Amino acid sequence: MAAKFLVLLALVAVSQAGVIPSAGYYGSPFAFHAPTFAVAKPLITVAKPVAIAKPVVVAKPAEPEPFDPNPSYSFHYEVKDATTGDDKSQTESLENGAIKGMYSLVDPDGFRRTVEYTADDVNGFNAVINREPIAVAVAKPVVAVAKPVLTVAKPLVYHAPWASAPVAHAPWATAAVSHAPWA
Repeated sequence: MAAKFLVLLALVAVSQAGVIPSAGYYGSPFAFHAPTFAVAKPLITVAKPVAIAKPVVVAKPAEPEPFDPNPSYSFHYEVKDATTGDDKSQTESLENGAIKGMYSLVDPDGFRRTVEYTADDVNGFNAVINREPIAVAVAKPVVAVAKPVLTVAKPLVYHAPWASAPVAHAPWATAAVSHAPWA
């Protein structure tokens, strides 16, 4: 990575110095223009040394954990969620360098898969897989017969327009008073 960085800095220095000619070689094949060269300024400046005010404190190394020549562990978990139908479990233990375990889950096709496995340095990993159908209680199907909804529309009655009815008295037509401010 440092070599790439130095190559990049060298290319920047060369391009700033004008060592790479730009327009001299792209003209006529018979014309030759001499390249111009310039001296580049140094890119790296060295700072003055800085005095350290406090001595550096080195932390005491932590003590290593004690070595257990025969480690062992054991764990178990189980999930049974009636809402989502998630049903699975796992058990595993390590004793005398051999791992022994079992896990089970419900596959989407309605079978329970149970895997029992062992692993050690001599025999490697060995697993036995069992699949068995899950006994599912079958509910009786609910048959609901919908009653047809029957609505009868009321017959339409034609009424004559309001203006055609004989009017005995129209109070707004008798007075010649206008309420408009411009009248």
